[in-house]
Amino acid sequence: MANIREHCSWVHSREKEKATLKAMDKVRMAVSRAKNLHPLKEIELGVNKKGLVIGGGLAGMTAALNLANQGFESYLVEKSMNLGGMAKRIDRTLEGMDVQSYLRGLIRKVYQNPLIHVITGSHTIEASGYIGNFTTRVMSNGRAKDIHHGITIIATGAEEYKPAEYLYGKHDSILTLLDLEEKIAQGDKGLINARSLVIILCVGSRQEDRPHCSRVCCSQAIKCTLMLKEQNPGIDIYIMYRDIRMYGFKEDYYREAADKGVNFIRYDQDDRPTVELAENNNQSALKIAVTDSVLDKRLIIDTDIVALAAAIVPSTENEEISRLFKAPLSADGFFLEAHMKLRPADVATEGVFLAGMSHFPKTINEAISQANAAVGRATTILSKDTIISSGAVSEVNEGDCIGCGACQKVCQYGAIDLQDTLDGKKAKVTHALCQGCGVCCSVCPTDAISLNHFTDTQIFAEIDTAYPTQRKEKRFEPKILGFLCNWCGYAGADMAGVSRMQFAPNMREIRAMCSSRIHSKFIIQAFLKRVDGVLICGCHLGDCHYMKANEQTEKMIKATKKSLEKIGINPERLRREYISAAEGTKYAEAVNRFTNFLTKLGPIEINEEQEKKLVKLKLRTSKKRKTKTNVEKEI
Repeated sequence: MANIREHCSWVHSREKEKATLKAMDKVRMAVSRAKNLHPLKEIELGVNKKGLVIGGGLAGMTAALNLANQGFESYLVEKSMNLGGMAKRIDRTLEGMDVQSYLRGLIRKVYQNPLIHVITGSHTIEASGYIGNFTTRVMSNGRAKDIHHGITIIATGAEEYKPAEYLYGKHDSILTLLDLEEKIAQGDKGLINARSLVIILCVGSRQEDRPHCSRVCCSQAIKCTLMLKEQNPGIDIYIMYRDIRMYGFKEDYYREAADKGVNFIRYDQDDRPTVELAENNNQSALKIAVTDSVLDKRLIIDTDIVALAAAIVPSTENEEISRLFKAPLSADGFFLEAHMKLRPADVATEGVFLAGMSHFPKTINEAISQANAAVGRATTILSKDTIISSGAVSEVNEGDCIGCGACQKVCQYGAIDLQDTLDGKKAKVTHALCQGCGVCCSVCPTDAISLNHFTDTQIFAEIDTAYPTQRKEKRFEPKILGFLCNWCGYAGADMAGVSRMQFAPNMREIRAMCSSRIHSKFIIQAFLKRVDGVLICGCHLGDCHYMKANEQTEKMIKATKKSLEKIGINPERLRREYISAAEGTKYAEAVNRFTNFLTKLGPIEINEEQEKKLVKLKLRTSKKRKTKTNVEKEI
């Protein structure tokens, strides 16, 4: 497909002539690629019609019950001895829903449903298989049980950060918001008789070591103040905040709290409140000092109780579950969705889905909605007797394979094994496990592995036809070739398109499933075609949809830059940008920034000697020049 809407006409509408030229180039590139396409052999797989749900909180139970209601058997695995998760500590929602009543009803329905097998006090120790045919080993009460299932729903939830700041744990009257809600629900006399309460938001979140926003803290704080005002209308309440984030209709509750006398004091990240213990009539009292950024004054508040809006942090079992099910984690430690808009309940690994706070902090209603969405996606698999898996997978040419094992070491999915043959060890790809990232192709020293639908021939064809040699510009316009990873870079470009962001029309985009598919030979070929710059856009490190595949991209870029510098080509003509699917603005800025840089730098000039060196560098990975011994030394 030649994407001339999002990547061309919508983003270059102010430069119609250049947009038209770019559209012509993109069509030419697409046709040249299409000429080299060949039919993909799709794989038909049988489907085990059972599901595995990891996590017995609200999201996990909702998912298991929804599966059962549609006639599918499921196993609900929970690490603690009781179902309910974090919801057990929540009395009601901001809108007034009785959480405990709802939770009791849900637990009862789960245990009463014959299609749901609840396994508490358990943890997952092994997992293998692929979409439609997973096998997971679960340890419970000292006994291991193998579960065979067709899909997996991850609903491991999240945990409350235990603050190391604000004297938490050193005084009984310093609580977290969850502690506070439990005491309010219990009608704690200390709260009912308290004269004042201070709530400090953003404790442990939105900071350098934990940059994510926990999303629900602001509404949780407002909810607690309204609940407390019902029991103790005369209490003085102060909420110290950096930003109040009451999205949607929750803004009404913020106004209600303000109308009831709740005081909001804004503080700066660099000047946080301080909590001190002071002696008053032989009793310890709490003093809060804060600089009000509006009044520009330092305030001292005596209070009976301090409540900390502690961050929501990923579950401690996320890393292990991620490793077992090949489900990538974000830089924050939560599970990463395949696409934030198109596949928000999927992970990149087929047959694995997300629900609840395992994905990111969210409200109860949002967690339930995502659990239902995950089941909706899962049943598209479970409802079939067989499923067709993508044919865009790697293939090995055994005649060229030297059995070095480089591909096996970088494959994040265990899809490649070395098998004994009459000609020695050879790599073999299990197609059902292969996710089509292409990192194995990039590290193969003999070009023995190719990725169906993204072959070298197809990519070279796009490179060679990106810019017509006969076109002459009135003035210098940098020619840029962009390699965009499907899940982030390409999606970020789409986001820029649908947002109608205007940026320089100098880049010609080539899509790859992962930036790790991009080999240095593609970059060298681009420079041989006199492209002025190459821009590689992919997922942020730690956010790769193929686990850690983009770490290989970093190694490739560093090595290629060193080689370019030795040849005498400015290595800054090769640039890497981290862009997520939501960062359309960043994508547009990256293209503009690179275009401006190359405009000042001037056109690329490659003499005959440099050209020979580039060709030699391109051929350096030729299978005729590599032996297994040399490759093993490099690895």
